[in-house]
Amino acid sequence: MKKDIVAVGSIAFDSVKTPVGKKERILGGSLTHFINASSVIPSLSKGIVGVVGEDFSSKEESFFTSRNVDTTDLEKKQGKTFFWEGYYEKDMNQAFTLKTELNVFADFSPKISQANEKTKFLFLGNIDPVLQLSVLEKIEFETCFMDTMNFWLETKKEDVLKVLKKITGLIINETEAFLLTGESNYIKAAALIMDMGPSFVIIKRGSAGSTFFSKSGLFISYPAFPVANLVDPTGAGDSFAGGFVSYFTANKEKKTESVLIKEALAYATMIASFNVEGFGIDGLADKKENDVLSRMEKYYEFSLLPNFK
Repeated sequence: MKKDIVAVGSIAFDSVKTPVGKKERILGGSLTHFINASSVIPSLSKGIVGVVGEDFSSKEESFFTSRNVDTTDLEKKQGKTFFWEGYYEKDMNQAFTLKTELNVFADFSPKISQANEKTKFLFLGNIDPVLQLSVLEKIEFETCFMDTMNFWLETKKEDVLKVLKKITGLIINETEAFLLTGESNYIKAAALIMDMGPSFVIIKRGSAGSTFFSKSGLFISYPAFPVANLVDPTGAGDSFAGGFVSYFTANKEKKTESVLIKEALAYATMIASFNVEGFGIDGLADKKENDVLSRMEKYYEFSLLPNFK
């Protein structure tokens, strides 16, 4: 049976310190945050492709299984799970890494079973572009978005470019867009990225919000949702992606493309705003779809431009 969403990425334990406090060995990683966000819409069937170590217990695995996630392709290997330790300073605009231990993730080779060979939406999380290419060759999809980071853009740009030719859309932050294209204007950078292959590009611009571009000419730019109680920004980008993909997939057959993208972008913005209000996965842990839609209504009210005429 075709899955609604199949996602590949990292699963990790994180130790995070922010001005609000500190948490040791909490569940993290790009795939974890993506699933945490996409599971706010519980009806979607999801499959994950990832790897964990022997220290990843049944308690941690239940995070996925309790969210209607097929863990057939979650490989458990001898060794330890990927670990990251970092901190944020007062403005929390940048994560500072203290320790990265790849552990079993160092030689991760995605294995795709029949359960995940077909999906409506494939999401390629921030992993080696060579691995992203291998996944693309094994999974049949209708729509595919990818994420990447400056490390891959600096060390394996040619492989990133190969992936870009095969996908539907790219989700990337402003700094990475500049690095990928050599262009310092994000609007011009988006045009250059679409020339590389993707039909859609979403550029995340931090506190300035996010902007959606398409080859068809659709242009949408939304502000960030103001958060008074910022706790931990870790995983905000992955949560944004999970929010966008889940809303897009759940509503694709119900709305026109323009309305679908506008609403999905707003929904993703709300999801990210909830994520940063708690450590790790806690910000979204008890949130339901109605909580997100309710915040969207407030967002529309205060961000709507008045009629100046």
